Amino acid sequence: FDTTSHQITVHPNISAQFTTDINIGCHPLPIAITNSSIGGAIYHWDMGDGSTFDTLDLNFNHLYSNFTGVQQTHTIVLIAETTQGCMDTVIQNIDVFPNVTAIFSSDTIGCSPYDVGFTDASIGAIIYSWDFGDGSVISNLPNPAHQFTNSTTIDTIYTVSLIIESIFGCFDTTSHQITVHPNISAQF
Repeated sequence: FDTTSHQITVHPNISAQFTTDINIGCHPLPIAITNSSIGGAIYHWDMGDGSTFDTLDLNFNHLYSNFTGVQQTHTIVLIAETTQGCMDTVIQNIDVFPNVTAIFSSDTIGCSPYDVGFTDASIGAIIYSWDFGDGSVISNLPNPAHQFTNSTTIDTIYTVSLIIESIFGCFDTTSHQITVHPNISAQF
């Protein structure tokens, strides 16, 4: 009989792990990431949107955008690596709903009674809510018309607001001012 021995070195176990505070939402979507990996010395991140980096930070934020008009899924990949070169990988998907932007145009200055037509140019809207700023009924039409009156002797400024909602439940709002000159009454 003959016997020989060799030493075998086994490096510590590594486990790549992370959590996000949110994994689905509307553009722009800021997320907070907590790296809870065990045994890592350096962390390689691929955020799934073209940004990659290495960090020792255990907590950081990332902002996702979506200007495509459709829901996007980004896959975050974390590769945790030890000083000995051992690695572990974990992935998680982030879903980002498309950008929704409230935009409208109209005439902005006129004499009382002032009839104004509003033209919607919003991106991604399916639900509309107009507030004409004069206490009147709110309109749900995409391109409403409204009559503004001014019974004072000075200009009255109304702030018109448009709130829109997308099919994904994402909201945006914008406002414009309408100046209405007083009603004039000619007498002699």
